[in-house]
Amino acid sequence: MLPLCKCVSDGNMSLLSPDLLSKHARLTETIEPLVRALLHDAGIPFLAVTGRTKTLESAEQKIQDKKYSNPELQLMDLTGIRIILYVESDVTRAVELMRTAFRVDDENSVDKDKSLSVKEAGYRSVHLICDIGRARARLKEYASFGQLKFEIQVRTVLQHAWAELEHDKNYKFQGGLPEDMQRQLYLYAGSLELADRGLDRLAREIDEYVDRLRKKSEAGDLSSSIDAVSLHEFIDRWTQDNGIQLEEARPSNRAMPHLLKELEALGIRTLNDLSDAIPVDYVKKFKADSDHRETNIYGLVRDWLIIKDPYTLSRIVDWSISASDVAWLSQFMSEDDEIFVYRNFDVQPPYDPRDHE
Repeated sequence: MLPLCKCVSDGNMSLLSPDLLSKHARLTETIEPLVRALLHDAGIPFLAVTGRTKTLESAEQKIQDKKYSNPELQLMDLTGIRIILYVESDVTRAVELMRTAFRVDDENSVDKDKSLSVKEAGYRSVHLICDIGRARARLKEYASFGQLKFEIQVRTVLQHAWAELEHDKNYKFQGGLPEDMQRQLYLYAGSLELADRGLDRLAREIDEYVDRLRKKSEAGDLSSSIDAVSLHEFIDRWTQDNGIQLEEARPSNRAMPHLLKELEALGIRTLNDLSDAIPVDYVKKFKADSDHRETNIYGLVRDWLIIKDPYTLSRIVDWSISASDVAWLSQFMSEDDEIFVYRNFDVQPPYDPRDHE
């Protein structure tokens, strides 16, 4: 048993071991990256995983507020881990994952969503009270944490936004809001809950759509219309089948709509149309030139579009192309097409007619 020290504040006596918070600080530093790794290995996407250890002042305040008589046992959130996910269905997956990774104290854990009545809307989050479990406690690196409990909060982005808003003193009155404002607050909370469920449903529908596309592709059916999802699925499978590694494209809200517009302009509306646009020797020559391997989905598809119809494409593009890339693409084009590209695209460095005399 750790030695205890007496902390007196406002006439209330609380008990905390001298090194309890320092042990929890080490626990936080251990559990946070572990939770991050568990989510990553399970394929559960997350916005953030954060950890914090309560300060002495915060811990003592809670001891006073809750009138704890044995805080070393009753304080279960000195270490707190917060997992912020994108959709509700991933909350369920993450909670089950945490239950397999740690030993959960169900008596002290709570699902805030289930604790709301059917007429209520508000703070929603799953709070799990855990310890590292017997198996981990036997490992040397976890041995000192065997008796310590910690809290894991699991919530969606929208649930997190509401929690931050609700707990920020700038957005509430300590004594309660006026009735009309309180009603508005609950209406907005309900709207966030509907949005959360709608986004979750949409995410599942997208997953089902991707699964249907994958099955059609495996069956050799390329009749699907081209959109962002079907294009990514086609390119993923094409690169895998041909042993080609693409760079990851930088996230952009404009890039994919522009690429889809270019495909439409060239009459490429289905995956079969796109497949037909790929030059016969493209894979062989791509692999033979190590320099040209460094491209992403946008560069790859635009290679095919330039080769197919540089004339139509030149009227709608807003991007530049390197002179070395044009030189590489010239092996698939006539000399007239190559010169047209140099003269009508934003080629860097600029076109010099003397290079083609």
